[in-house]
Amino acid sequence: MKATTFLPLFTGFYGSIWDDVDFYGEDEHYQLPEGTYFDDMVDWEKYHEAIAKKMCEFVEEELRPFVSEITFERIASPKYYNFENDEIVCEIDLDIQKVRSTDMSLIGT
Repeated sequence: MKATTFLPLFTGFYGSIWDDVDFYGEDEHYQLPEGTYFDDMVDWEKYHEAIAKKMCEFVEEELRPFVSEITFERIASPKYYNFENDEIVCEIDLDIQKVRSTDMSLIGT
């Protein structure tokens, strides 16, 4: 069974460990010209996409008994971060029979 959904366990970028990396002091370390900042050199869209794809790979591997494949589709970001955070939209190919036949009390032991 294939379903397009959000990636389980991912809580978003804003205010999380995946938030924009702090480059405090990097400008001085690399002796960048005045007015040039290391933070401005980062392609944040590529950074977020790379994290999202790695997260899909990680969750796919962890759910391997139940999931054939998790395919990254896109990152959905809210217009305002007041009440929601980013989501990784993906397609999950789930073996529903394996899920139904698994004794869930054994998970995590």
